[in-house]
Amino acid sequence: MNKESSHTEEIKEFLKKEINYQFDQHGGGIEILSVEDNIVRFKLLGPCHNCPSAASETEEFVAKKVKERFPEIKDVILITGVSDELINMAKEILNKGKKY
Repeated sequence: MNKESSHTEEIKEFLKKEINYQFDQHGGGIEILSVEDNIVRFKLLGPCHNCPSAASETEEFVAKKVKERFPEIKDVILITGVSDELINMAKEILNKGKKY
């Protein structure tokens, strides 16, 4: 059984204040998906989501910062995949000029 961390909101606030702002200049960000059993799962938002160099560097950077601040965290995992944002962007592009 998964156990939601009692620090979930504190971790979200930490990422918002200490890390997320660094992605603002690129139009991206980080979203926490879950904090369970002392494992943080997050995804990248915006253009950062599909950047291969951002993925590995960001996961290491976020993991280091989170573990420094919250030593009880065992792991920090970047979840990748096609985001809803990307799917919606593709739909908009494909539907441009269509007449219904």
